[in-house]
Amino acid sequence: MTLDDPLRACLADVLLPDSPKTPTRLIALPSASAMRAVLPVDDASAAARIVRRQFEGGSWKRRVQTTVLSALVSTGIVWHLRHWRVNGFPIPRERSFRAWIAGELSQDHRVGLALIGPQRANRKPVVLITDVRGRLIAVAKLGYNEVTRPLVRHEASALVTVATALGSVAHVPELMASTDLHGTEALLMRALPEIDVRADVPRTTLITLVRAISSAGSSARSELLDETTHPRMTPLVPVATRLRSLDVPFGASHGDLHSGNLGVAIDGHPAIWDWERWSQGVPLGFDLLHFDFQNWVTVGDEPKSAARRLIRTAEGILSPLGIPSELASDVARDYLIRLAARYVRDAQDEAGSRLGAVEEWLFPAVLDGFDDKEER
Repeated sequence: MTLDDPLRACLADVLLPDSPKTPTRLIALPSASAMRAVLPVDDASAAARIVRRQFEGGSWKRRVQTTVLSALVSTGIVWHLRHWRVNGFPIPRERSFRAWIAGELSQDHRVGLALIGPQRANRKPVVLITDVRGRLIAVAKLGYNEVTRPLVRHEASALVTVATALGSVAHVPELMASTDLHGTEALLMRALPEIDVRADVPRTTLITLVRAISSAGSSARSELLDETTHPRMTPLVPVATRLRSLDVPFGASHGDLHSGNLGVAIDGHPAIWDWERWSQGVPLGFDLLHFDFQNWVTVGDEPKSAARRLIRTAEGILSPLGIPSELASDVARDYLIRLAARYVRDAQDEAGSRLGAVEEWLFPAVLDGFDDKEER
């Protein structure tokens, strides 16, 4: 996976020391050619602990891979293997990320793994910060370009609201600080309680969380037609026009609720993170629809078939929330239109995301059968 120059510079500011006289060795995970995370390995034992913590659990194959990689990191061998070694990062600019982190934390710490995720427009460094014993104590997010800066800024604002509203039903990240570091939006959060990687959130708990999230924000209706102003969205304007008076409860939405942003803490309570897509004034049930759609796509469903399946099965998905059966498919269409608008605004197709080409999979699913439905 290639890195654009701004992202490469941002990672250098985070992971490399200010002085070129003290170089830091970096490895990429899962490999230098398929980079989704970058890790400094100068402190081999600390780096090995981070690898074990971040990648433990899952299938037996993944556990074996984690054990092998952790051993290679702890011995320092990994740096000598081209498969993982990465070079070519620029010298850090005169910025203050490390000084800012040090000023916010009242204990010795290490700046560790920087997660950057798959190729997509909103890819950004998510930095794990540990104590000297390798225990996670904080997480930082960095918005470095025109797509990611507003997202990081928005999440900082959202955390203030959701921490108060959801404190009794779920763990959410505690906002420690946010700032503008010479054009880079930086957000620092206290680490969530340890997550039990073997536990799944029960469906009944998920429904309770969706209700709680919806009631945590404004119920004032967000105009669906406002989501269709981009020229690419023109084919969906007739559908959005017909759905603008949808008679269902409106409220807030996490915006990206899926199994990768949701877990069970070791104390048994659910935990929800990654609030950068928090929105208000959307129909109740969006988070439940998003959860199922994303899970279907993740396990291998084609996006077009998953979108059609979502509309077809919306009645069963939304019935636990009290959405009338005759309106469920319309709520699913409303959700898909807003999802399309997000992908279009972020130019996800240009970033290489397979979901970015909404005209190929999302538009047909929303449009197919809608006129027939209106005639009936």
